[in-house]
Amino acid sequence: MIALAAYGTNYINGKTIPSYLVLPQLKDNAKATVEIFQTLELVFPALFPDKSKNAWLESEEFMLSDEKAKDLEMQKKVAETVAIVEQMRSERVKLAKENNFIRQLLSATEDVTVEASERLSAVVKKTLEFLGFNVQDIDQKTKTAIKKEDFWVSDENFFAITEVTGTVNVNPKTKEYNDILGRMTTIFRRRTDLIPEGVSNLTGLLVLNYDCERHPSKRPRAYAGDLEHIIDAAVDQSIGILSTVELHKIIVDVKEGRLTKDRARSILKKFGRIEYKTGVEKTSDKE
Repeated sequence: MIALAAYGTNYINGKTIPSYLVLPQLKDNAKATVEIFQTLELVFPALFPDKSKNAWLESEEFMLSDEKAKDLEMQKKVAETVAIVEQMRSERVKLAKENNFIRQLLSATEDVTVEASERLSAVVKKTLEFLGFNVQDIDQKTKTAIKKEDFWVSDENFFAITEVTGTVNVNPKTKEYNDILGRMTTIFRRRTDLIPEGVSNLTGLLVLNYDCERHPSKRPRAYAGDLEHIIDAAVDQSIGILSTVELHKIIVDVKEGRLTKDRARSILKKFGRIEYKTGVEKTSDKE
């Protein structure tokens, strides 16, 4: 470790006068500063016009043992407090790392230059698993299914093919909805062994992170306005359309104890546009 110190002077009326002093981190900076000032008092008394003639009586040399003991006690308390704060800071960093996937719901995309674990599909998978869903990666399970970051998401008798997509565009594309509808049709017709026994209703869940460079409160609703007919079609086709803004609200309320995981899963099993407010969820109705 390198320790640096510095000082500066001014030349005034034929005399060189010290103007500043920079100390490195010492074992006891306060004690060192006092000793430096005491030296300066002897060399440059003009710098200390208000100094007491008997200031030397306040030095450590004339302290009694009980005074020194109290100083040591204070130093010990300071050291203990610093250690506690450092431990708490370490715990805070760990918590931030563990919770980071929740914040990433609002910004992550499928950028191939980013680590796979940081991409939107991985973040959504972790979120759904946290809420208690069973999530399987189709690409890892079979080479016959049509691929595009798809998941099988299940919970009891609920079984949905799930598409995840992220874009900086202000609105999601109609292609995303058409793609998941096509996949559902293809997979349902194949009736592959991927679908668990007893599952008669194949549903869909389209998770969208769009306009992801803007604050979530300023993002438009998914497929609003001229594209509202897609929401109506999603209800009829048993597809839930979920923005990561709404998913973020849900998982935050679960983490904060305002919503149970069971209730959160029931919200995400709805069809149409899934929207959530603390304690009040809205959907285009139909499960």
